[in-house]
Amino acid sequence: MSKKKIIIAAIILIVSIVLALATAIYRSQKAFRCDYDGTRIIPIYEVDIMLKEGKFMRFCSIYCARAWFQGNASRVDAVLVTDEITGEKLDADIAFFVESDVVTVKATQNRIHVFKDKTHALSHARQYNGKLVDNPFKLANARIQRYPQ
Repeated sequence: MSKKKIIIAAIILIVSIVLALATAIYRSQKAFRCDYDGTRIIPIYEVDIMLKEGKFMRFCSIYCARAWFQGNASRVDAVLVTDEITGEKLDADIAFFVESDVVTVKATQNRIHVFKDKTHALSHARQYNGKLVDNPFKLANARIQRYPQ
């Protein structure tokens, strides 16, 4: 193989690596970010709040969603939380919340976990020094219940 062909092959290899790195960086920048503090959202801890005007707000944790919610409850139509076991989205009204020693999102130090099944919630509480806590979005859901669709 001639020197010229080796140089061309090396250039092609370098360009390929640079393109792969650029694509990876672009995709990581496109990841969903929390509407409260910009933290990258980990899907099993995501909270979605649907506003009356039809727009969705996405949050990285119960902590951020609750902080945003406190000043915006009148705008909220629905709160969807994510079951940590299945990844399933569910209405906050039917979820079980556990506060434990386990931090879900390091940036927020959130310690509130969401479960669809009470058995899983109690198991987590026993295992990680936790306790069942009230729905942090109770005010919005009480308002929503008064106006059934």
